[in-house]
Amino acid sequence: MQPEILRPVEVAYAWKVVGARRGSCGVTNSCPVAERRLLTALRRIPGGKGDIRIILISLMYTPESYTYGSTLARVRRDEKGIIVADVPSNMIEHFPNLAYYVPARRMTLFFTGRDAPPGGPAL
Repeated sequence: MQPEILRPVEVAYAWKVVGARRGSCGVTNSCPVAERRLLTALRRIPGGKGDIRIILISLMYTPESYTYGSTLARVRRDEKGIIVADVPSNMIEHFPNLAYYVPARRMTLFFTGRDAPPGGPAL
């Protein structure tokens, strides 16, 4: 049996939603799980807003330490109760469910070759 090789840094995802006197939060090692839990909480908390952040966990120290990294996505409910997401374009592929809630004017789709619609842009 080979010894387990520890990486110096592990990655986790923290999600939170806050609203009118209610909130929900958690940490997971899966980006899709964080996304699902964020959306579930947002649907249950009136006037909620939230985000997903990356956490870097250092395994080189005892006890282990962690540092919050960048905010990967933000979500909120607008005045009509509609979910609106703000996800940087380089993170869209990691959040397919949140991508649905990004306003169309913020998303730019690129098509290549035969995938391009008739008369549409092609690279």
